[in-house]
Amino acid sequence: MDFDGDGKNDLLSGSYPGELYLFKGLGEGKFAPAEQLKDSSGKPIKLGLAAVVFAYDWDGDGDLDLVVGDIEGQVHLVLNEGSKTKPVFGKDSLLQAGGQPIKIASGDVGPTVADWDGDGKADLLVGTGGGGVAFFRNTGTAQAPQLAAAQMLIPEVGEGQNAGGGNRPAMRAKVHAVDWNGDGKLDLLVGDFVYGQVQPVLTDEQKKQQSEKRQAWMKEYQALQQAPIDEAKEARQARMKKTAELIARFKEMNTEVNAEPQYHGYVWLYLRQEGVARAQ
Repeated sequence: MDFDGDGKNDLLSGSYPGELYLFKGLGEGKFAPAEQLKDSSGKPIKLGLAAVVFAYDWDGDGDLDLVVGDIEGQVHLVLNEGSKTKPVFGKDSLLQAGGQPIKIASGDVGPTVADWDGDGKADLLVGTGGGGVAFFRNTGTAQAPQLAAAQMLIPEVGEGQNAGGGNRPAMRAKVHAVDWNGDGKLDLLVGDFVYGQVQPVLTDEQKKQQSEKRQAWMKEYQALQQAPIDEAKEARQARMKKTAELIARFKEMNTEVNAEPQYHGYVWLYLRQEGVARAQ
């Protein structure tokens, strides 16, 4: 989107530590280096781990606001108190639906905004950690949205279902609404993530050793993700190198017990037919 109103498309990105980044468009498909988005006090906007950000004029005043999902299943709203060309972001608040703050139990939410029901008002769509997509209908106005309780457009992966296969998204669904086939109705693009392991049978002692190693590894990995706001370039490079070494060690731990990590991520297309999104 054109984040700063200069006529050029920009890129916005969240991050696992929670910071939000802007890549300003330079034209011709080129972008400037990332810069952290900051609030009106000059502090980086950081609302929770695994932040996913979407920019939309939520209050209808002509500038772009921020809608941010986090790993806890919450959706934050950060209003732009500046202008279209000079954004100034105030304090965040939690979006509510049905009179209660949104809290997706499976966490890891990815929000997007679109007029899903075609009534001329923006609604909220949220991908969930359980692989589902929730629809929150705007029952208010374009300038003062009020969200109804969630309706699941795509149910989450149920207990006992195969989260790594089948004909539906698995984990950490991220959703985008677009008229994919040009029929005048919004369809859904849903990205997912799957991590699994082919694990051999282990003795109790092997399980204990592996558990202790993994706990130590996770503690060290999480510590590396807590970068200071004013981190120097050299320190960041050293931290990224250490992170790469940790990931390599993780693979070695799996090799020790002949476990093979398996990753994949798909993008699913749901074409809308008679008001219902159907997987393709």
